[in-house]
Amino acid sequence: MKIVLSGPDGSGKSSIVKALSAELGESKPVHVSWRRFGFVLARAFNLIARILGFSYYEQTPIGPLGYHDYKAPWSHFYICLAWFDCVVFILPKWWIIDRVKARDVTIIDRFLFDIVADLVLSTKQTRFVLWLFHPILKSHQVRNLCVFLICSQDVVEKRRPDIVWDKSYPDKVSIYTLLRRFYSVSGVRTDRMSPDESAKEVLKLCA
Repeated sequence: MKIVLSGPDGSGKSSIVKALSAELGESKPVHVSWRRFGFVLARAFNLIARILGFSYYEQTPIGPLGYHDYKAPWSHFYICLAWFDCVVFILPKWWIIDRVKARDVTIIDRFLFDIVADLVLSTKQTRFVLWLFHPILKSHQVRNLCVFLICSQDVVEKRRPDIVWDKSYPDKVSIYTLLRRFYSVSGVRTDRMSPDESAKEVLKLCA
C-alpha cells in the first residue's frame, strides 16, 4: 500500500507522516519516502533561467525566497522538460525502487501532484500543464491512495509564521484546491483536528 500526501507548505504533512508511521508501524513495517524532486533537464534549465533573469530571489526577514517568472515560449519549454524528466527519470526510478525494495506500507510525502502544482505556479500555464500531465496523474491515482491535506491560511500562519513572507502562498493554495477538485482527490482538513486525528482520517480512506 502506498499513501501519497500532498498539500502546500504548513498543511501538516510532516506531522501526519509521523502520526501515520506510528499508527501503522505497530502492525507492519512502514517506509517514508520524499519524491517531489529528481529533475535532470528541468534542473539544468532552472540554472540557465536564473542567469537569464527568469528566476530571482527576494530578501525577506527570514532570508531569501526564490521565485520563477517563466513566460511563453520558455514556460512551455520548461514544462516539457519537466514532463520528460518525470517520464524518463523520476517515474522509472521509483518504479524500480518500489519493486526491488518491496514494502508493506510506503508513505510518500509529496509526489506528482506537488510537482504539477509547482509547475503551474512557476509558469501560470495551467491548461498546458494539465493537458500534458493528465495521463500520468490519472495513472498515479489508480496506483496509490492520494490524499490532499487542507488547512486554512490563518492556521498555517500560526504554525509557520514565515509563510506570511511568501507572496506566492495564496496562489499555491488555489492551485492545490484546483487540482483536488479537478481530479476528485480525497481531502483531510488538518486545521480542525490533531495530527493523530488527521492520520486516522487518512486511514479511513484506506479501508
